[in-house]
Amino acid sequence: MEQNPFYYDESAAWDNQLWWGAFAWKNVNIPSKFREMITVSGWDAMEGRGTELAELITILQAWAKIPWKLGLLLSGTYGVGKTLLSILTLREMILAREDLNAVKLDVNDPFSKYDYSGLHRPDFAFVNTPHLLTKIRAGFNSKDLAWEDRPEQVLNEYKWRDVLVLDDMGRESPTDWAKSTMFELIDSRYTEGKTTIFTSNYDLDGLAERVSGAVADRMAEMCAGHIYNIKLGSYRLEKAKRAQEVEG
Repeated sequence: MEQNPFYYDESAAWDNQLWWGAFAWKNVNIPSKFREMITVSGWDAMEGRGTELAELITILQAWAKIPWKLGLLLSGTYGVGKTLLSILTLREMILAREDLNAVKLDVNDPFSKYDYSGLHRPDFAFVNTPHLLTKIRAGFNSKDLAWEDRPEQVLNEYKWRDVLVLDDMGRESPTDWAKSTMFELIDSRYTEGKTTIFTSNYDLDGLAERVSGAVADRMAEMCAGHIYNIKLGSYRLEKAKRAQEVEG
C-alpha cells in the first residue's frame, strides 16, 4: 500500500522527509472540506472531467516542480474546481520541497527558517480572500486583541509567506479600503518575489475592475505564461445530478 505522504506523526524523527511534508501540510490551513477530498494520490479527485482538465493537471504538476516561480492564476466560473486545483498544486509543491527555494541562510540569523539540514524550508499558506479581509476589518473594531490578531499582523503574515494561495480574488466588495489592502498585500509579494497562486471567478480584465488595475498589472507579470481559464460546468451540480440519478 502506498504510504500517505501527509501522515502526521509528532513523534517522528526530524530527519524523516515525510514528517516534514506532513508538518508543512498541517500548517497550511486547508479547509476541512478539501482535506477530505484529497486522497493519497490526490489528483484523482479531478479525474473524469474531460481531456482539457487532464491536460491542465499535467501542466500544474509540472509547474509545481519549477523552482523560483512567482505566480499562477486559475480563473473560471463557480464550481469548476479552481480551489481544489490550487490546493492540489500546493500539495504537489510541498512534495517537491527539495527543489523549491531551498537555499542556505545565515545560521546566526534568529529569524531564519531552518530544518535539520540547514536548508530554508518554505512557509505555505491558503487563505480565502474575502475571509481574510473580513478578519482584518474586524480587528479595527475589537479591543484587547492578541498580537497575532491585530490587523497589521494578520496582513503581514500573508505578505511574508513563501508560498500563498489567495482563493476567490475579486469576490470581496470592491471598496476603496479593500482595494488598498489588496494592493498592499500583492505589491509586497510582487516586490519580494514570493510565490502566489490566485483563484478567481474573474479574468485579469475583470480583476482590474474589481480589485484595481495596479493589482491586475502586477498579477499579469507574476503569472505570465501561467494564466489558465477553466471552461467547465460546476462539479457540484454534476455531483448532485449523479446522486439524483442514483436515487431515482
